[in-house]
Amino acid sequence: MLPLPESQSTSTDGELAVALPSAIAALPDTHREVATLAMLHGQKIAEICLVLRIPKAAVKMRLYRARVRLRRALKSFAPASG
Repeated sequence: MLPLPESQSTSTDGELAVALPSAIAALPDTHREVATLAMLHGQKIAEICLVLRIPKAAVKMRLYRARVRLRRALKSFAPASG
């Protein structure tokens, strides 16, 4: 696969920077709060358990589901395979 020309790469990065907050905002509340703590604030699962007062399994499941939804919402930004 050939690398994108600089102008296309920058444009895509800018579009992703706009799309990501919207995709996060569209998550259900329970998924959004876990995703925000983990992905944006860098908190570990154990820390999220304490902050939200929920079991470790619940944090892991919510984070997994948030990532799946974000991946689907942002799939147009994924590099083409092939």
